[in-house]
Amino acid sequence: MLLGKEVIGRYYENHRFYHNFNHIKHMFDEADKHGIVLSEEQYLAILFHDVVYNPTSMSNEEASCNVFDEYVFGLKAISFDVRLVKQIIMDTQNHIPTCEESKIIIDLDLIGLASSEEQYYKNAKLIEWEYTHNNAFTIEEFNKGRIGWLEAMLNKNPIFYTKWFKNLEKYVKFNIAEELDIRRQNKDGIFTV
Repeated sequence: MLLGKEVIGRYYENHRFYHNFNHIKHMFDEADKHGIVLSEEQYLAILFHDVVYNPTSMSNEEASCNVFDEYVFGLKAISFDVRLVKQIIMDTQNHIPTCEESKIIIDLDLIGLASSEEQYYKNAKLIEWEYTHNNAFTIEEFNKGRIGWLEAMLNKNPIFYTKWFKNLEKYVKFNIAEELDIRRQNKDGIFTV
């Protein structure tokens, strides 16, 4: 059986700089701050959505669902909808909800995009490190992929799906446009931790 501390322990793997337990805690903190009551399925989806995080993989969400299945297999009784938890986890892959319950989880997952300029740049650098750590990708390869992701996010309408975060879209668009400009000019020095 996969115990809670084993699940949490995965978020402390050496290659995680942004997608670590601070990210999970931040999602829960934001929910608390806004008085958002999460269902058991949403709570579990937050906890498991990045439990597997490998920057070189395109199937982290599927792998995270597999870890969730291992966790569920070890339980004696289940009081939640396993299918719904996995659906929410999978929706975090492209940040497009396929069910109502996913909307707030996607918003909480992306809330870092609405950070202050200083925190936003710090987050961007931490994500960069995840991809370039141990030479998984060159900075040029990372910039190309990051630019594509940022452009897709900038064109996403809406970025946030719930009333709690709708008003933050202008900040997200500003932050993304700034990072795009920097990445396109290959100016890395502004991203500091």
